[in-house]
Amino acid sequence: MRRVVAQVRAVARALLGHQADADDAAQKALLEILAGARSYRGDGSVEAWARRIAVRTVLRHVRRERRQPSAVTQVHDEPDCLHAPPVASPLEDLPRSVPPTSRCRCA
Repeated sequence: MRRVVAQVRAVARALLGHQADADDAAQKALLEILAGARSYRGDGSVEAWARRIAVRTVLRHVRRERRQPSAVTQVHDEPDCLHAPPVASPLEDLPRSVPPTSRCRCA
């Protein structure tokens, strides 16, 4: 794994561009490489074998992400969200000072 981690990350970044998505896809690819380690026959270099798995896994990740609409898209596509009651400002929950009275009735 130490030999291929940097290469797998580079493949994911090259194919995805977005850092967070690339990290997720690289992690999936590394898990696939670990799961398939027993099937490595030694015909080629470990790096080339891992790169092929990484490319296939990252592309599969991209296809899955395209098929699933994001949560942000779902919220904004619903017309009911336009008629939702206004959200209270966080400033409304802050304590306010009490206005001074003209006389103090302290005992």
